[in-house]
Amino acid sequence: MIEDLKNRVIKKAQNDPRVRLVMLNGSRANLHGDVDRFSDLDIVYYVVDYESVVNDQHFFDEFENVLISQAKEEQLFPKTSEFLGYIKMMQFSNGTRLDLSIIDVCDLTLSLADKDYYQPLFDKDHRLKGQRLPNQNVFTIDVPTKAYFQANVKEFYWLSLYVMKGLERSMIAYAIEHLSLMRAALEAMLAWSIGVEYGWHIELGKSGKNLPNYLDKEHYQTYLMTYPLAKKASVYESLFTMVNLYRVVSEKVSKHFGYGILVNHQAICEYIQKNRRKN
Repeated sequence: MIEDLKNRVIKKAQNDPRVRLVMLNGSRANLHGDVDRFSDLDIVYYVVDYESVVNDQHFFDEFENVLISQAKEEQLFPKTSEFLGYIKMMQFSNGTRLDLSIIDVCDLTLSLADKDYYQPLFDKDHRLKGQRLPNQNVFTIDVPTKAYFQANVKEFYWLSLYVMKGLERSMIAYAIEHLSLMRAALEAMLAWSIGVEYGWHIELGKSGKNLPNYLDKEHYQTYLMTYPLAKKASVYESLFTMVNLYRVVSEKVSKHFGYGILVNHQAICEYIQKNRRKN
């Protein structure tokens, strides 16, 4: 089914003189990527006469049996970042999904600078002739600076106090929201620990999907336990599980780089325990 959709994408480009270049990017452009039946078909049309294309009310008509579609600027959650062109995301009733971006061909060079993997599918003007394709994934691990490492530590422990405050005020949703922010700091620290052990070329993937491939089983199971039920006792349990896991991995990263940890882990935990009501 995905090949049929790809052929329709290419055929449309062939028949529309405004479309000059068709690019496949994302996971399906990565020859070593993990692709399954839920993997989107991420396509970019580089066009001339950009405004006429994005204002063409019938441009997407031939993509039939759409279950639901959304333009990027219609997204409210999460808030979208700046993008050079227009994106139409289409979920089809047969299970395939197409994310079709439209970019002015004048912005080709600027656009490609942001791509991790891409494969040209159709190039009417041979604009990419002789151009080297990228082999660097944007989801590899960045080596932390001392300042960034220490900011992560401070952010993590500072947020723990918000979780405690929310729980003691019976604001469960507020506490879980801040626990999620703590988890983002934990995930960054876990990534750095993986970089220390395996090298910084490791591809953790979007949202850290490859974490279980590199964390030992015990640490990964502990990480999963940081997701609580919407109950005070459960959130507290996840909070202390997360804090203890964070301490272990942050000390490992700190020791490797010689970065100091400027927050007293034990004092923070004792403060939370002191202010915790048992009911």
